[in-house]
Amino acid sequence: MDTFDSTTSKKNKLVNCLTKYKKYLCLPKIFLSIHFGFIVSWFLNDNLTPLFFSEAFAERSLFIKFGIVLTYTPFFSIVSYIVITLLEQIYLKLIKKLQQYLNRKNILFQGKFFTGINKIYKKKWFRLFLLGVIIVGLSFSVSYYIFGENLKAQWWIIDDHEIMRFLRDNGHLDFKNIPTMLMTDTEIGDFGGKPRYRPSYYSLRLLETSLWGNHPEYFYSTRLIICSFFILVCWFILNDKIGFVGSFIFTAAVMSFNYWSDIFSRLGPSETYVVLGISLFCLGFYGYLIDKKSKHTILIWFCIFLGAIISIGSKENMVLLAIPVLWMLANSIIRKRLTISQVIASMGIMLFCAFIVFAVLSGISSWGGREMYGTDVSGSSVSTILFNEIRTFPFSIIKYYSHTILMIAVSYAFIIFGTTIITVLQKNVNRQVKNSVIKILMRCVAYLGCIYLFFLSQRLFYVQGWPTGMRYDLPGKLGEMFTLIILIDACTQLFNELNVGRSVTLFFKIGYCLLFIVIIFQNNYFFSSRESAQNNVQRTTHFTQHINQIKEETSSHPDYPVIFESFNVIDYEPILSMKYFLQANKVPNKILLNMNGYSSQSFSENTPDKSMALKLEQTSKNGGWIGFLPLVNIADLNGECFSIDFSGVSNSDCINLGRIW
Repeated sequence: MDTFDSTTSKKNKLVNCLTKYKKYLCLPKIFLSIHFGFIVSWFLNDNLTPLFFSEAFAERSLFIKFGIVLTYTPFFSIVSYIVITLLEQIYLKLIKKLQQYLNRKNILFQGKFFTGINKIYKKKWFRLFLLGVIIVGLSFSVSYYIFGENLKAQWWIIDDHEIMRFLRDNGHLDFKNIPTMLMTDTEIGDFGGKPRYRPSYYSLRLLETSLWGNHPEYFYSTRLIICSFFILVCWFILNDKIGFVGSFIFTAAVMSFNYWSDIFSRLGPSETYVVLGISLFCLGFYGYLIDKKSKHTILIWFCIFLGAIISIGSKENMVLLAIPVLWMLANSIIRKRLTISQVIASMGIMLFCAFIVFAVLSGISSWGGREMYGTDVSGSSVSTILFNEIRTFPFSIIKYYSHTILMIAVSYAFIIFGTTIITVLQKNVNRQVKNSVIKILMRCVAYLGCIYLFFLSQRLFYVQGWPTGMRYDLPGKLGEMFTLIILIDACTQLFNELNVGRSVTLFFKIGYCLLFIVIIFQNNYFFSSRESAQNNVQRTTHFTQHINQIKEETSSHPDYPVIFESFNVIDYEPILSMKYFLQANKVPNKILLNMNGYSSQSFSENTPDKSMALKLEQTSKNGGWIGFLPLVNIADLNGECFSIDFSGVSNSDCINLGRIW
């Protein structure tokens, strides 16, 4: 009898204990703690693994690292749960005390001054104005902090020669001459002749040339504004999903990746205009989603149309924008909100897409199934790549993510799947909540599937390999960060559906803001992009000074020919560029080309190097290309000539003007 009473007493104590601490148990909080535990384990892995295992073991593959991290996760999850619980209690007590204090001191906030401020703040226009000033100001500040150094940059030998070519030797391009120049001096007039076709890119490039002329600082100012506009749009759109502060830190994290420096620290990349187009398109797309009553349909579809035309006409892989356009069209028909503006804009975009696709495919066909850089893009080659990517799924998707972002995504996915499964299995949860939770999960999976298809499409456009770590990663690598947004939004919806307390939701928001900051620091907090901008200033200043030096030295002997001494086929673009720069700077000397140590016979057939070497060889022998004259016997010149070196140092008797490349 005593034993029975003792057992009953122990059970009662256990029940009382569980009842007492039940309020501290929360399913989402448990998964949130596991999430934090996993992330902490990942970041401490490099320090902990050598202590418990070995240095060599710590440097194994990602899957081994993942397994090791899982061994640390339970400990750090328990610690995280305890810390969150303690902070939650402190937070609730502080909120309660603060509310009591404000209630006692409420009279202090009833004066005329506070009443007036409250009235002003309640006005919608004032709040919008204040928000606009903050967003615009901080967007430009971030852009200027990263790329502001470029405002001191000059011209460079790569890409910028096109601007010189458009300006001619008078240093100005009349606006009325743009249509003619588009057809005669760009690929626009050669429809189907090349494996690429970018009418919007060259239209905007010529427009900029006409507006800014021989002022590189104006070109870089435009890129600074485009970058600021992208930050502003990204911040504005994500405000509803992850909050005002969270969306700003997230946007800063997006801008911390290295590929942006290749876009905004140069004047040639078409991706610069793609950023502008994407920003306009996304702004219009967001307006379409929130404008249920179609009050601003003309403005919305103007942004969508203009953004799509700029993007698709600047870079061929942006034809993917046709997919969201078709979705909006179908959605409007189903919901009976179709407007004339939408029909006109949608049809215009689809026709433009078809036009670009036809031009590119015609160019690829004329080049024997190869793209601009000689890579095989025939149907069989593309099909093989697609098959291999799908066959190795999901492991093939790992290369599209940095390891840290992949681990963060896995931990968020654990919260979503774990919470959904346990919620569905619980008997005391009503059917409506279960259905809502399942819908949130399925919607999340569908969005992630779209991200995967988006990655796959970029792999098809870049058959030689992607991602590249360069400007070619845009827009594909944006999917990497927006995977986190999809997962965070799904977690937030789950927390709302399960009526999770404000404190847990607050810790969740603080958590993802901290993770965004971690991403910024792991990417060297913009250091690479800032350093790239500084290097751009140095190289462009040096090049411009060298051009001025050449101009000054040749002016004393305008009858001496200038001989370009090339030592490598990669000199092709620099040679072309230098010719245009000398022409733009009104250097009257004759220009000749000499090839040292290589010829067209040095390269395999049907390769880009072969075709470039053949062009240089013909130019050296016969002249004619962009004003080159045939090469004469240098020894016969008796030193009465100038030489400019490319990729090497010449030993001719000519007056050497230095190595330019």
